[in-house]
Amino acid sequence: MRTRLTGGADAPKGARAFVSRRLREAAALPEDVATDDVVLVTSELVTNSVNAGATAIELSLEVSAEQVELVVTDDADGWPAPSDPSYDDTTGRGLQIVEHLTHAWETVRHPGGKAVTARWFGPSVRQQGLEPRTR
Repeated sequence: MRTRLTGGADAPKGARAFVSRRLREAAALPEDVATDDVVLVTSELVTNSVNAGATAIELSLEVSAEQVELVVTDDADGWPAPSDPSYDDTTGRGLQIVEHLTHAWETVRHPGGKAVTARWFGPSVRQQGLEPRTR
């Protein structure tokens, strides 16, 4: 399932609503994957897109009993890079949240922007060791 958003202050809210609705409608989710985690990661990735200057954002969400895959594609030049914010910094923790809450994530450049993919795996996939940590 896909949706398109216009970059701007309302994009994270629209992304959260889209993902929340799709997760509620899903026939099955992987065991131990929290919907709140998927929604929070969605919000962080879309916020990064907006902060990088995206004017167009596309979300793709695929859900099965074994995997959840979220792809946030944008037209911004910025590249997501984890930072090491100080205690007093009010920004810079988004990718730390993504790293902590997902089983794997990666960024791929494409003409005109990039796509960030976040994945969560069910226990049977994790037991097979198929959950690479990527960036």
